[in-house]
Amino acid sequence: MKTNILMEEHAPTISQDDQIKYLKLAQQNNKEAQEILIKSNIKLIMHSLNKKNLPKNYEYEDLVSVGAIGLYKAIMNFDITSNIKFSTFAIKCIDNSIYNHFKSTTKSITPSIFLDAPVDDTSYNTLKDIMPADTNIIFDYELKEEYQIIDKLVPRLKKNEQYVINHLYGFNGCKILTQKEIAQKLKVSPQRITRILATALRKLRNYLYQEYGLEPSYSEPTTRKRTKNKIVSNQKF
Repeated sequence: MKTNILMEEHAPTISQDDQIKYLKLAQQNNKEAQEILIKSNIKLIMHSLNKKNLPKNYEYEDLVSVGAIGLYKAIMNFDITSNIKFSTFAIKCIDNSIYNHFKSTTKSITPSIFLDAPVDDTSYNTLKDIMPADTNIIFDYELKEEYQIIDKLVPRLKKNEQYVINHLYGFNGCKILTQKEIAQKLKVSPQRITRILATALRKLRNYLYQEYGLEPSYSEPTTRKRTKNKIVSNQKF
């Protein structure tokens, strides 16, 4: 995909009906339709990049090209019959492409990129998406702390939380696994992994805050045992 095409100032606007028409053609390898969809959705790449705290040693134009790879995958794999908006699907594909690019080329993954990482290979959720509204992670993006900061904070977590974070994002040299794979290895449900992940991320948020002298807002949940045949909240692996 040529970058000069992507960086045009005036991207064309197409209607919803035209977008579906072009998606059908694009998925039949019609190059003209693919180019029209890339141009008309360039704003999604810009949106994805502009919300991230990007390392200084990366050229913005190069990252647009990386985002375009994700956008192209979205165009070719979007299910036209689904109830999901194309823009929603495309943003996740773009974020995934950018995150994987950083993951494969450097360890300087900043907190904002870390939070935009996909939870698993099949979900549209990112780390920010899965957080409850009242415990949403808010990082000071001006603090350009890198991957190594989070890497050092992970050992403060409980063992099961460490396992999930380490294997989901490759911290401490662990093999990267999807949320589903982690659940299978630990013989628990994916929903259980999601809950553990959410708790771990709340803690990491507060550890980061504490590094800069801010008041922690996280408190350990009260241990509650439920009645027979129901899940015990302090379940161990």
